[in-house]
Amino acid sequence: MVAPIIYTILTALVMASWEKTMHHFEKSIFWKWGRFFNANESWKNKYINRDPAQGLKPLYKYAGALVTFTDYYHIAKNVVLILAMRIGSTLPAPIKWYEILALWAIYTATFSLGWNYLFAKKK
Repeated sequence: MVAPIIYTILTALVMASWEKTMHHFEKSIFWKWGRFFNANESWKNKYINRDPAQGLKPLYKYAGALVTFTDYYHIAKNVVLILAMRIGSTLPAPIKWYEILALWAIYTATFSLGWNYLFAKKK
């Protein structure tokens, strides 16, 4: 029962940082680390000279999956998906309706703690 809680807290931290860089980059702790974390700019990292008119860098033309590593947005999205799968794989099965309700309450509480910790963090 400890593993899902740990995965949930990690998921909340990653999702909060992901949202912070997407919508409040200037107010985040990430602004000093450059455009890799700035979602408004980092999407250009996969292009030659960061210019979409010049096309994709050769590496991304032939290995599109590597776009995941061009910016924090894509890395965070994939980490959240992996952690969500881990949460699901650590739950006992089969479970009863009241166990689902209890797990939902635990998940919501731990997610909220992790989310609010990072999302509310200022520079």
